[in-house]
Amino acid sequence: ENDRGCTQQAPVPSSAPVGWDMRAGLRLLCPRRLPAVAATRRLGCRISSARSLPRRFASSSSSAEDRGAPKAAAAPQAGTLLPPFLDECLRGVGQVIFLNSPASGALTLAALVYGDPWLGALAAAGTASATATARVAGLDAAAISAGLYGYNGCLVGCAFAVFLGLPAGSPAAAAAAVGGAALTAPLAAALKP
Repeated sequence: ENDRGCTQQAPVPSSAPVGWDMRAGLRLLCPRRLPAVAATRRLGCRISSARSLPRRFASSSSSAEDRGAPKAAAAPQAGTLLPPFLDECLRGVGQVIFLNSPASGALTLAALVYGDPWLGALAAAGTASATATARVAGLDAAAISAGLYGYNGCLVGCAFAVFLGLPAGSPAAAAAAVGGAALTAPLAAALKP
């Protein structure tokens, strides 16, 4: 046994990246103190049985079908400093990379603008267009505030900036991106199960 309570240490794989810390990886697999230390030692450094994982990570809902169903995205915080529309738009950009956060959306949008200002502009215009259309159409308010109607508009804006073949700054490309992005909100609502 080593000082972490493991009965064996895994060898460093030959394909391990340079600077890979075996001790940090073992700490994840063999923490110093576990609720059932004796059981983990007998299992040879396994953290816990598979049956204990669902109890540990199960949701607090009582019915079995609720535990298996995915949770709806959380609405923005009540104390946010951003105006609601800007918060929804930034969350829409963040949802492109599966992050429901205005900060991640702002960082993603900044990266798009840094890489190609025209791409970033059409991504922002597409997100705003899709979010505004969803608000005007009276679609699900929780989905709007989570950015779930804006991210398709962001992707349409990015696609039109790259694949239309029009020069950067073209009013026709901007109009097509805004119009195409606006169509994504009712389409997403119609396809929602």
